[in-house]
Amino acid sequence: MRVLAAILAAALLFASASSNGSVVITEPLEIVILSPAPDQPAFGEVLFAVEVTGGGPVSRIDFFFQGRRIGSDETPPFQVTVDAGADNLEKRFTAVAHGTDGGESRVTQVAPPVPIDLELDLTLQQLYVTVTRDEAAVLDLEEDEFRIFDSHLEQELVTFERGGAPMTLVLLVDASASMAGARLASAIEASRELLRRLHHLDQAMLLVFSDRVRQVTSFRKGVQEGPAFGSLVAAGGTAINDHLYAALRLLDGRQGRPVVVLLSDGADTLSFLSIDQIVWKLRRSDALLYRIRPGRAGAEQIAFATSWRGYPENRDEVAGLQAAIRETGGRIHSVPTERLSEGIAMVLKELRQQYVLGYYPRLRSRDGTWRPVRVEVD
Repeated sequence: MRVLAAILAAALLFASASSNGSVVITEPLEIVILSPAPDQPAFGEVLFAVEVTGGGPVSRIDFFFQGRRIGSDETPPFQVTVDAGADNLEKRFTAVAHGTDGGESRVTQVAPPVPIDLELDLTLQQLYVTVTRDEAAVLDLEEDEFRIFDSHLEQELVTFERGGAPMTLVLLVDASASMAGARLASAIEASRELLRRLHHLDQAMLLVFSDRVRQVTSFRKGVQEGPAFGSLVAAGGTAINDHLYAALRLLDGRQGRPVVVLLSDGADTLSFLSIDQIVWKLRRSDALLYRIRPGRAGAEQIAFATSWRGYPENRDEVAGLQAAIRETGGRIHSVPTERLSEGIAMVLKELRQQYVLGYYPRLRSRDGTWRPVRVEVD
């Protein structure tokens, strides 16, 4: 009797009453996963597709990835696209079919991780190298003419580019009180010149500052027209360090060769951050730092005191910024006020002439110490 009751109960799961009161036995829903393929790892964008192979009409299919609902489809072909990510993990794909009679069926498929015997965490290191002979750029070197030494160990050069490696650039324009008049007007024209000279894969943003952010654009790709500066007036103090740090943070994680160009006539007077903190950030960044300065070379004022710092501290701040620029591989260009656009052109020309060398360090210790890197040219 118990066996008979169980059979009847199972049969009733697929039974429904017709309009004349008779009982109609319906087939249970059957679905199969067509994609992704069984027993295959899944990475990146994956087509998740199913097919109904048996049973009555279907009202919809719900799709789940790693237990999370990612979409539904009401008409064949039943499918969605899911980002399976880059992690080498077991990934579960589940589809639930809902019949028009209220029944449902569920199927799950597991994509296994890729079996790995040995996993290495390697970070590609890139060096941006300018080569000159008698102050003239040397542009015809080949890959086999470079040698890289990291911790005195020669490295294998695995990537090599020259000339047009795409860059991601932040232009910092000083609009403090000392930039009033012709200096600010020339700086605005220079910023427009930079945006006009970008290549189609380059990205750039503009940040105008004094003791605060005065104007900012988002990163935009390719040749651009300069923003409408409107009634921008030079005013306030100069917070170079704070805005340099902001620029470096904005470059974190972005694709392309990172570059910061600072267009400013003076020294920092109001930053909360010290130049030592900027150097700390620069050393953990691949960014190149250039400065374009209105005026003659060596004329930067350093004998001054502020409410934040005295004469010796401000002198150290100025010297520290100059050293930081050189340490990144950048330069300081002092040009007449009316020729700031020429300074922009000089910086972009040098960047276009750089070699980009990439290698995976043979020494993979993560002990937090700095290592000497040397590039030789045959």
